[in-house]
Amino acid sequence: MGELLINSEAISYVEMHGGEREDEVFFDLIVESETDRVVAYFFVLSHGFDEDELDTHNTRHAVH
Repeated sequence: MGELLINSEAISYVEMHGGEREDEVFFDLIVESETDRVVAYFFVLSHGFDEDELDTHNTRHAVH
């Protein structure tokens, strides 16, 4: 169990990808400027994600 407090206004988008283990999902919270792209935060979900919703061979992008 955990809780994250993040300044969501600073986040440009989120990248999601599978981890080394089958039950891991990585989330990279990306901040972009005109000249730079930085992973501002990242976290790993290691359980509780429906396998049917995760394609570990593709990176997904979401924009808030």
